[in-house]
Amino acid sequence: MIAGGYIALRKMKNNHTMVVSAYTNLALMLVSFIVILITGIGFGFISHLSLFSWLLLTLSGVLSIGD
Repeated sequence: MIAGGYIALRKMKNNHTMVVSAYTNLALMLVSFIVILITGIGFGFISHLSLFSWLLLTLSGVLSIGD
């Protein structure tokens, strides 16, 4: 996905990097959601996460946005 982001960044030179990043993230979300639905994994594992896991997931998201 990183290579796809770099290619998209080069192809859309007139757009701000945040716009290109948003498009890349939306595409990643859509593909991930489709794969989860096709394979039947589901989202049930989320209810089994511990408090520490939620803390790490939240911290990862905040640091990714702040980067």
